[in-house]
Amino acid sequence: MYLILRGQHLVASRRNPLLCCYRASPENKTFVIKNMTPGEYKYQQDLQKQLSSCPNLRTVVDGLPGPELFIYPFLQTDCGPVILHPGKYIGNGLRGNQMWRSPESGARSIQGTPLNIFSFGIVPIYVVLKEMGFCVTDEELAADDSWRHLKCHISFFVDEDGLNSILQWTGLENPFFERIMDPTGSFEKEGEN
Repeated sequence: MYLILRGQHLVASRRNPLLCCYRASPENKTFVIKNMTPGEYKYQQDLQKQLSSCPNLRTVVDGLPGPELFIYPFLQTDCGPVILHPGKYIGNGLRGNQMWRSPESGARSIQGTPLNIFSFGIVPIYVVLKEMGFCVTDEELAADDSWRHLKCHISFFVDEDGLNSILQWTGLENPFFERIMDPTGSFEKEGEN
């Protein structure tokens, strides 16, 4: 399916990187068009194909690889009232922060399977233990050495081969490469104490 768009409406945009969301209505059908983070098109397309049979997910119906655009069906559903119990929703206390982000995400590096595994790993830990494994206070996050959470992430999830893979994935030219390297100098090798 290829859409010729008449009358695009900008719904949302983010400038760095430039990400936009459009609503288009050709032939009395409504679609949402989103551009991808540069370089993510193929990965996202493969992921969308795997999920396309899931009835509870809105997946892509078409795409344009040149400008890296995905086209989704427009869904407007009234799900009825939602009961939010005090302290049990995002608006009060349960906010994500950089502790939930993978080293790749924190370094603004390429997103891919390692990131998905990392993110998936954190959620079950939180659900099973009912506590956040990397929890720190807001004051600690604002501290001069706030990047110390990388040491916790790296030491908990990564062996030497995994660290080398993260560094290769991040790329030497990435300004966060050294940031990822910094905490590794304080690690002890297995068997040393």
